[in-house]
Amino acid sequence: MIKGINHVYDRFSLLEECGIEWNRVDCPYPFDEDGKISELYKMYKQRCEECKAHGLKIMSLTPNPMRYIRDAGIDIRKPDGYQRIAEVTAFLANDLKGLVDGWQVGNELNVYFFRAPYDFDEAIRFAEAGMEGIRSVDKEILCGYNFSEYDETSIYMMKKLLHRPELYNYIGYDGYCGTWIKGGPDDFITAIDEIYALTQKPVLMQEFGFASTGDVIEEGELDRAMSRFGFRDFDEAVANCELFLERLPEELSAHIKSAPRKDWEANLRHLEPHILKKWVGGSAEYPHTLEGQAKFYRDLLPMLLQSPHLIGFFIFSFRDAGRCFFCKEEDCPCETAWGLLDRNGEKKPSFYAVKEALCGAGE
Repeated sequence: MIKGINHVYDRFSLLEECGIEWNRVDCPYPFDEDGKISELYKMYKQRCEECKAHGLKIMSLTPNPMRYIRDAGIDIRKPDGYQRIAEVTAFLANDLKGLVDGWQVGNELNVYFFRAPYDFDEAIRFAEAGMEGIRSVDKEILCGYNFSEYDETSIYMMKKLLHRPELYNYIGYDGYCGTWIKGGPDDFITAIDEIYALTQKPVLMQEFGFASTGDVIEEGELDRAMSRFGFRDFDEAVANCELFLERLPEELSAHIKSAPRKDWEANLRHLEPHILKKWVGGSAEYPHTLEGQAKFYRDLLPMLLQSPHLIGFFIFSFRDAGRCFFCKEEDCPCETAWGLLDRNGEKKPSFYAVKEALCGAGE
């Protein structure tokens, strides 16, 4: 079974200590404006080589749509878009053959922030083109697409790609039960089983984890918070969408404004954790504390290791971040407290919980 983690480029000995064998890393668009190999891509290859030198296998994540559009004008909506996307991923698969051990095409394309500026069907077509390019070079390597959470959007995506089973040999599932959504360890297993039942493909959890800080949103709390922005409740704020965006912090409003105007109201509803700086999910059994995070891993990892429909998982993440990448706030729990190490690089209780589950040895 794949036992991996996300985005690690140093302190490799700690990964070996807690039983981590794979690293999931983002591959940049490989060419610069002149069509030459970019310095960023060269750096990416060097990092992969360093990981391999330390005994890690690589799950490489291809660029999301905006990178193709911004860096090369390659767009699935253009007549040559499908072919050009496939050509780029074919180049990557050929150039990184022997260095990369698995491919994930696109990231969480059922979430607008990651698929922008495409609508959902365009993003699914984008994923199909990317997988086709990789398969034109390598018929056997791990290759698949990916979505966030098991819900009606991911079910739609799976059904839309059932007609191309030759392109992918796993389904990539990112799950955050107990944080971004309600739930607990049992809900991950239910999702894995139902994904397999629908697709008859094994599941690879490419992101999952549990944050070690943050309170849980109380009923009615979002409505009460709207007084800060001059509204009676959240429905009134959404009904006055453009005025609400003017009053939101710029980092948050910019994400909404990047989408087509018709999607603004729906996308606003995803900002709740960032506005309140609290979680949707959490419970007395699994509080967002250091010990709550450790218990989450102690309970969930043995279940994952025994799942007949799971081929592996990638923990998110290795080290706590200094600020939330989405809203840029240091005190926002949403993207800052997922690590097995704290911001200073010290081991958290969750490190030892993972070590115990994967190696049979705790602290």
